[in-house]
Amino acid sequence: MSTSAAPSLTSFLASSKRDFLAQLKTRQGLDQWTLATGNEAGDLDSIASAVGFAYLASQRGSKRKYAALCRTNVRDHYLRPENVWALEQVGLDPAEHLISLEELPQPIDSLGVQFALVDHNKLGAEFGGSAVEAIIDHHDDEGLYKSASPRDIQIPTGSCSSLIARHFRSETIPMQLADLLISAILIDTNNLKPAPEGKAVGTDREAMELLAPLSSLSGAVALHGKVFAQSLEVSAALSDRNRRLKAEKNNINSLSTRDLLRRDYKEYESDQGWRYGLSSSPLGLHEWLSRENHGWESMLEDLRAWAEERRLDLFGVLTSFGTTDEEQSKGLEKHAREVLLISTKGQADIALDAMHESPDMRFGEWVWSSEEDFRSKTKDQPIRVWQQLDLKATRKQVAPALKHVVENQLSGRRA
Repeated sequence: MSTSAAPSLTSFLASSKRDFLAQLKTRQGLDQWTLATGNEAGDLDSIASAVGFAYLASQRGSKRKYAALCRTNVRDHYLRPENVWALEQVGLDPAEHLISLEELPQPIDSLGVQFALVDHNKLGAEFGGSAVEAIIDHHDDEGLYKSASPRDIQIPTGSCSSLIARHFRSETIPMQLADLLISAILIDTNNLKPAPEGKAVGTDREAMELLAPLSSLSGAVALHGKVFAQSLEVSAALSDRNRRLKAEKNNINSLSTRDLLRRDYKEYESDQGWRYGLSSSPLGLHEWLSRENHGWESMLEDLRAWAEERRLDLFGVLTSFGTTDEEQSKGLEKHAREVLLISTKGQADIALDAMHESPDMRFGEWVWSSEEDFRSKTKDQPIRVWQQLDLKATRKQVAPALKHVVENQLSGRRA
């Protein structure tokens, strides 16, 4: 721990971004820098974890310099209203405090900059062969960068921000950062609820007990019960924060279909060059289709346009949403998930049926109010839509299942 007075979170982020970009112009001393970066989906957990790592690592007296990188371009932050709100609450402005991907030259791997990966553990293709200094994550281990230190990948954990808090628990965590990490943990674990309602585990509850007294909510927060008690009650202050975050996250009425597809998107590529992507959305397909000018016709047009833009062979949309009373009367659970999968290349079509038969997935029949309309609009098109029966199956579960299908069913076929 550094003995000098620590800067505020905002002053550190602003100065570290300014200093890094200044050295980037001269191409001098860049090998002294480590950029902490989250995954390409750019959710609140990724941003909070990157900010937390950069700030707290810089307080350990290392000669290295740290800054936070967000892989969402500044002009696209509106796609995630919950991020905008949470950052505003702690006085952070992405344009001033976070380095964005568009500010980095391509390729960057020749400049000597190192990376700390948080909320993912495989460096994006845009970073080439850059060195990875550290990893803190809660996704499936890709088995890369064995010399990274720390290399902390813990599954299951509800939020990567919980792992950041645990790793740096001996450092002084300022109020702004505690608030930001708390918001990320709440939204990722559905208010610290364990499965099946949420994803919280003991690590998340321990992190909250560490962070809550340091936060602006400290006077109103009281956690009851033992750390590992499944019936852990969360104070009204934290529940209020979670409700506001959820409301902001669902504030998507102004977003177009293209915006919905790219707001929470991750992309993958197999060793044989097959490219596939998955978009997550809080909007169910029935409501989504009701917003389309021409129903399935215009929606499929937008889906294929996005897949073509990203040069994908397979593209999926994963929805997670609360159901209406009418939908519940038709047998849907209060919370529901759907999976839509399309193929854009004939050779990849076999992956659709293989995904349906995947032992890792539990799919049910998806019912459209006008089955005839659905069949006529999708006739002879490589598309499948399922009801996801396993309500715990998020992209963390669907992506590995699709990867297995791609690697096994498309093996030997050229992308």
